[in-house]
Amino acid sequence: MTFRRVRPPAIDKLPYNTNMDEDSRMPLNDHETLNRAATRVEAGERVMFTRDGLDVAALVEPEAAELLEHLEDVGLTSLALERLAEFKASGENPIPLKDVVRETGLDAAS
Repeated sequence: MTFRRVRPPAIDKLPYNTNMDEDSRMPLNDHETLNRAATRVEAGERVMFTRDGLDVAALVEPEAAELLEHLEDVGLTSLALERLAEFKASGENPIPLKDVVRETGLDAAS
């Protein structure tokens, strides 16, 4: 497994408008559409792909994707810390990993 550190850009430094209008929605049906969408993203737009009238995917600049990853990491870290505090407050004893592996048949190396 590989990890990489992502430095999120400052939100006010993102180079595009965060509002997507109807012109920013494209049917996802061919390679030409993807090429046009990539050109629009390079120009600073966000593009939403649709299928059967429903939004199914978005194409954004790499900085926006990295910011989303960072926000997800922050949210997950916060949730983990909350759960850890709840566990410590409960007074329950932790279950050793070797017991979990033995009881579930999971291989701890994988």
